[in-house]
Amino acid sequence: MDESLKIRREEAARILRLKGIRPITHRVAIYEYLRSNPIHPSAETIFLNLSGTLPSLSRTTVFNVLKLLCENGIVRRITVENDRSLYDANTCDHIHFKCTICGNVHDIFPSKFPEIELPYGFVASETQMNVWGCCSDCTRTLAANR
Repeated sequence: MDESLKIRREEAARILRLKGIRPITHRVAIYEYLRSNPIHPSAETIFLNLSGTLPSLSRTTVFNVLKLLCENGIVRRITVENDRSLYDANTCDHIHFKCTICGNVHDIFPSKFPEIELPYGFVASETQMNVWGCCSDCTRTLAANR
């Protein structure tokens, strides 16, 4: 294991401990992967990327670890497609921009996050804002091909 991966995994284990989660190998690896790859991967993507180095990892383990991380507020489950869940280790308020051309999901951090006025008696527990459109890379590619 290279030194930077070792340091990232130690940091992931520290954060898990702070949340009262025992930092076993699969939990640390999955959380470190999410922190190091802000690509908003699906559980399947996480499994495919980690199973080569963690042969004992199963799809069920990935789903269970993601559920645990979400329940403890360390990771967010996002849905920018019909029934497909993606995961994000960035839990601060931000907007997800899904490019309809390349399919990538980008984080957008507006200077002012939109406030939503809820009807009396309603209490929000979580907010997700998704925007669909064409990312800057795809916009440039489309413009160059005209």
